[in-house]
Amino acid sequence: MKVSVAPHVDVNECIEFPGICQNKGQCYNSIGSYTCQCVAGWTGKNCKEGT
Repeated sequence: MKVSVAPHVDVNECIEFPGICQNKGQCYNSIGSYTCQCVAGWTGKNCKEGT
């Protein structure tokens, strides 16, 4: 029996979810994920936590 696996399609969260990085954070897409580079005074996955 032959089993086929559908190819993984990466979602660019930075394009699909505009504003995912809040408070002027810069979004960077990676395979399977994304990261936010926060501006001074903000931290957290989506730059929502004030310091």
